[in-house]
Amino acid sequence: MDENRNAKVSDFGLAKLMKPDETKTFTGIRGMRGYVAPVWHQKLPVTVKADVYSFGVEEVEAKQLERIIKVALWCILDEPSLRHSMKKVLLMLEGTVDIPTPPNPTSFISTI
Repeated sequence: MDENRNAKVSDFGLAKLMKPDETKTFTGIRGMRGYVAPVWHQKLPVTVKADVYSFGVEEVEAKQLERIIKVALWCILDEPSLRHSMKKVLLMLEGTVDIPTPPNPTSFISTI
């Protein structure tokens, strides 16, 4: 993602279709076990889902994690009128505005 939160695509996997002498691009596994998708170590076909796995394994500070959880709780409130706008959600995630303590969400079990 760039500084404006726009997704950037860096690789469609097309380099893997080329022979080693046709490119200087290295398409083999890079990274430490635990930070790369398990599919790389299992000799299975690698798909775009490998990138999704890697995105989910980033380290986070406790304060940042608390901020993310609070914002998530505001976003999943059953009553739509209590949910914030996406602009406010972004500002809360960035730390630009304070995040009030969210009300307790309704139990999912009671809605089934």
